[in-house]
Amino acid sequence: MTKKAGIHIGPQLDAIIGVTGERAGITTSRRVNVIGDRYAEILRRERIEKHFSEAEWNALRDMLCGVSSEPAAMIRGSLAMGWEDSLEDGLAFKWDVDAVIMNHKLAELTYLQEVCIIEAVERWWRNHDDAGSA
Repeated sequence: MTKKAGIHIGPQLDAIIGVTGERAGITTSRRVNVIGDRYAEILRRERIEKHFSEAEWNALRDMLCGVSSEPAAMIRGSLAMGWEDSLEDGLAFKWDVDAVIMNHKLAELTYLQEVCIIEAVERWWRNHDDAGSA
């Protein structure tokens, strides 16, 4: 099922979309959908959900609640730093998470894995917020 939506395209996406139109043989809408499909497949293949226990996911959701992860260049290392900061607030204790193990897991993540975690948590919050407002 397709859904029609008006969007504003920023310079980063515009650069990735590239040339569209009759000469290029592709519409902007189609190109955005191709990019979205590829991005979704990258996230799916990473299978980030298997890297953390439910308690660790709860801690990550709590830690990232209301946090803006934009621009994308700011993501690298932000989860490990955020975790270290959250320890002072007792986040590991609250969710019964081994702080040292979690710190190690977050420090060892690739950039792609960090993005996958942020995407998964943001999706969880969007779904949670929608369920609460229904």
